[in-house]
Amino acid sequence: MLQLPVELRRQCLDYLKDDTKALRAVRLAHSQLRSLATEILFRTATLNHTDESAEKLTCLVQSPLHSMVRCVVINTSTNPKIMDEDDEDDDDANILKSFGKAIAIVCILENLEEVVLNFERECTAPESDSCWDNDVKQDADFRNEVWGLLLTAVRQVEVKSLVINNLQDYMDKAVFESEDFKAVRDRVTQLHLRITTESEEASPASDIDFPALHEGFGRDLPNIWLRPLTNQLTHLTLYGNDYWGLWPFVDLRKVPPFPCLKSLSLGNFTIAHDWQIDWILAHASTLQELLLDDCPIIVALSFEQDAAHTIFPDLPPLKDVSPHITNDPESYFKIVDLRWHHVLDRFCAHLPKLQHFAIGSGDWNTERAFEERYELITKSSGLDYLVFDYGTGPSSWQGLNDEWSFYVGGTEHYEFKFLRYDEEGERALANLLEAVKVRAIARA
Repeated sequence: MLQLPVELRRQCLDYLKDDTKALRAVRLAHSQLRSLATEILFRTATLNHTDESAEKLTCLVQSPLHSMVRCVVINTSTNPKIMDEDDEDDDDANILKSFGKAIAIVCILENLEEVVLNFERECTAPESDSCWDNDVKQDADFRNEVWGLLLTAVRQVEVKSLVINNLQDYMDKAVFESEDFKAVRDRVTQLHLRITTESEEASPASDIDFPALHEGFGRDLPNIWLRPLTNQLTHLTLYGNDYWGLWPFVDLRKVPPFPCLKSLSLGNFTIAHDWQIDWILAHASTLQELLLDDCPIIVALSFEQDAAHTIFPDLPPLKDVSPHITNDPESYFKIVDLRWHHVLDRFCAHLPKLQHFAIGSGDWNTERAFEERYELITKSSGLDYLVFDYGTGPSSWQGLNDEWSFYVGGTEHYEFKFLRYDEEGERALANLLEAVKVRAIARA
């Protein structure tokens, strides 16, 4: 290994970046490897919500090694591996003084390039419409205080990558319209967001109607995060902890294409419109990587007036097209003709610079899908189709077999038949993967 050029040695040692013990051993193995191993060992600094972790970060920041830190990971939970653990420990309910001070001195890390901020998944808005008392550790005040500390510190360094895991859908204007936030955001070229939403355990079917959900996705995501970064983003990740895109509705037609975008990752994004695909294709001149993690096409929707007029503004009520089924003016039904072979064939034909494409379902069960998004493995099961049956519990998003019955007006139902096996979709996926492989080899 010592015969290799320095850059190749660095690449070899980079495979050990998650193995602290091995890197420490390499530092002692040979003087020519010590500096490279040290560089990788201290590239990422982690701050957990404990006094001990805060002390360690403080010592690092005050040492000569602080110049090697390129990324800071801030875990607002005592146990970042179990972000929603149910226990009686209230240590996370208030910010430790040592934790706050450690965040404040992040500004000393003059070579800092990336900040990763991990909140807990559970959240609640200050004026929640929940009928139940959702007692969460990290309420909006806790999150806002963390944001305030972080933004004040980070605005003093040139952070280019911002990763927020479990960004709450409720976004306080006091934070996200502040000069500190704008100063940090306006330097970012890589933005990675996973948005979390309030959940009512006793009545999960009602989650889909919370105002913060629709304001966070439909208004704040485009206005606070996307439009201001139009001219600078090269990497963008947008995940939700539940399905989004159609309901809550995000109108990407109002978000200008990003002229420098190279990588786009979407998680739990629902598709039913051609214009959603058009928006992705609008990045054809630059897009090299596209990842779709649990992003189903919605082939049929049964919903009420508010949702119908938002998602399909020109859709007539069901009573006007099928009066024998219902006279209910609030009942709407829509069949979507879009299929995966339509989408994938368009990707193949109109994304000429695409060198990495993956479609599948990440590790959502253990909350690692967002973190491991770049490791997504393509599977034909990723060519998923769902139906949207508004008001059905525990979730309005339903899987389907060969047919589905929507109940409207009480006991009456409307049957929807669907051929589950998607042979054309698998053919289109194989063609796209082959085309992407050829392009990647040609550009290697």
